[in-house]
Amino acid sequence: QLHKCNVEAVRRSPHLSGYHWWLINDYWTTSNGIFDYFFRPKSLKPSDILPFNSETALLQENLRYSYRAGDSVTFTPSISHYGKETLSGQLTYTLTVGDETVAEQRARCSGALTGKLTTLASGSLSCPMVSRPCRATLRISLSIADSTYSNSWDTYIFPTRIAPEAEWPIYVDDYA
Repeated sequence: QLHKCNVEAVRRSPHLSGYHWWLINDYWTTSNGIFDYFFRPKSLKPSDILPFNSETALLQENLRYSYRAGDSVTFTPSISHYGKETLSGQLTYTLTVGDETVAEQRARCSGALTGKLTTLASGSLSCPMVSRPCRATLRISLSIADSTYSNSWDTYIFPTRIAPEAEWPIYVDDYA
């Protein structure tokens, strides 16, 4: 997760024109590689890395770590594109809880320029009413003729009120 956060932060920066992923494998003094000392894959797979470390990456800013049920999840998406041609296509913003899509919004991407960070149409999705805390995933996808680019981020949704669960009533008394 830290590799993702770091690379996305670099790609969002208007002051940097590139980056180098230092150490694809662990080094004897550090363990920050994708592979261990013997070039065996660790927790990250190529399919985990490509959404944020390829010629085109969808990014977002302003997503909070947690929300209350009923809140609006607002975010500012952008695209970091280093392909050969300008990209235009259909954007889809999706909020899921488990396997269920709870909110979706569509927008048009017209003109993501090569070598630039392009800000896209802002998104706002409503959090569902939940009775228990749950993990939610924001996914941004861009569909172009024969290709789809996608990236996702996790957040948490908490109920507006959490009632204690007890078999018997709970009484509180101040003995002070």
